[in-house]
Amino acid sequence: HQQQSERKHDFKKKRVEPRMIRLHRIFVRLDRILEIAEELLCRLRGPQLSVEFFQENLVFRWRQRGEFGTLVPVRTPTRDSFSELIGIEPIVENLCQNTAQFVQGFSFNHVLLYGERGTGKSSAVKALLGRFADQGLRLIEIGKKDLFFLPEILETLRHFPFRFVLFIDDLSFAEGEHDYRELKAILDGGVEV
Repeated sequence: HQQQSERKHDFKKKRVEPRMIRLHRIFVRLDRILEIAEELLCRLRGPQLSVEFFQENLVFRWRQRGEFGTLVPVRTPTRDSFSELIGIEPIVENLCQNTAQFVQGFSFNHVLLYGERGTGKSSAVKALLGRFADQGLRLIEIGKKDLFFLPEILETLRHFPFRFVLFIDDLSFAEGEHDYRELKAILDGGVEV
C-alpha cells in the first residue's frame, strides 16, 4: 500500500513540476512585457520634467505624441541679440520692460508682435533669453496646431519656479478658421489664476 502511495506522489510530482515550470516561464514573459510597456509609455510621455530639466535647457518645443504631449529641449537654440535689431528700438524697449516685470513677478501684458516678414519679431523674442535666462526665463515654441493644448501646457508648467514665454511663430488664420478663439480664451484668462 505504501508503494502505491509513493507512486501516486511521484506521478503528481511529475505532473506538478512541468506546470510550475510553465507558470514560471509565463510570469517571466509577463514581467518582460510589462517592462517593455513601461518603456514605451515613458517614450510617449517624453522626458521627466524637473527643476534640473529646466535649469539645463532654455528653449523647448511642445510635441504632441498621441494622447500625451511633452516638452522637447532644443539642444542648440538660435542665439539672437538685440544689437542686431535695427529700426525697432521702441518695440524692443517695451518688450524688455514688460519681460522684466514678468520675470520679477510683477504685472505684465501678453505680447503680440506683428508685422511684415523679416522685421525682427522672432529674433526679438529669442533675444529675450540672452537678457533674462539667468532670471529664470525659458522659451517654449508651440505650433499653431497645438493651440488646443494650451491648458495642458500651462498646467504642466504651473509648478515650476521659472517664467515661460510661449512662442507661437508665424501665426495666421485663414478666413473662416476659428482656432484663434482658443488662443483668445487663454489670453483673456479663464477661471483659474
